[in-house]
Amino acid sequence: GTSFLNTTFSNGDMTQFNVEWQVYVKQTFSPSSTNFGRVYLVSDQLDLTLPLNGYYLQFGEAGSLDAIELFRQSGTTRTSVCRATGGAIASSFAVRVKVLRSSLGVWQLYVDYTGGNTFSLESSGTDVTHITSAVIGVECVYTITNANKFFFDDFLSISTPIPDIIPPVLQNISIGNTSTVDVLFSEALDPIAANTVLNYSLNQGIGNPTSAILQGDNKTVRLSFLTPFKNGYQHELTISGIKDLVGNEIIATQKFFLYFVPTPVLVANSYFEVL
Repeated sequence: GTSFLNTTFSNGDMTQFNVEWQVYVKQTFSPSSTNFGRVYLVSDQLDLTLPLNGYYLQFGEAGSLDAIELFRQSGTTRTSVCRATGGAIASSFAVRVKVLRSSLGVWQLYVDYTGGNTFSLESSGTDVTHITSAVIGVECVYTITNANKFFFDDFLSISTPIPDIIPPVLQNISIGNTSTVDVLFSEALDPIAANTVLNYSLNQGIGNPTSAILQGDNKTVRLSFLTPFKNGYQHELTISGIKDLVGNEIIATQKFFLYFVPTPVLVANSYFEVL
């Protein structure tokens, strides 16, 4: 027969997190192609016996080289991501497994074959096919004599956000009129820092803006100056103290822009005498 047990559980968008799973698994029989367990770390379906999209650990297979193996499942297609030591679970076993998935889709399979917490890295692989989950659970495939010889315990799943250590970067300056510019940054800004006029300064004797207003996209700041820009001159804007939403501060930055407005020139009529 086949039995499964599940619970709804989401790890969010796994491209934004490092994810860790742990589980204790005990099977008091020699696994085979008709007697094995699975631990679904990721599934988009409640019924683990039906076609689904996800990842699972399998404990048992045909032959004598039974290994703990991580599979990707897409519908009914099953693809190995990484595989631990062959033959290590060929007979009755009690193990603890730790699986790590980085935000870039690198999977690492750790095992303590004594069931403790002294893990050794067994294998690794890369797969980015499925990035969200709705369900975790277990599935057991067995002949009748092994129906009550599966044990699962100590489930653990942790999603750790990727720390943001990258400060904002000045990307562009757009001139609005004779005394206004829009300054575009690479990411959303802390509004207090963005709206602080002392964080901006313009050369050519212009100085700090009279106002700095963060726009609706949270990345653009509109700077208004009391003194108009000088036509035909390079202006250097210096920026410091700007922070993103987690407090990363911009490296002090200088960027030039040219303010130039074509001006028509009236040339008086002239008389030239050719000698």
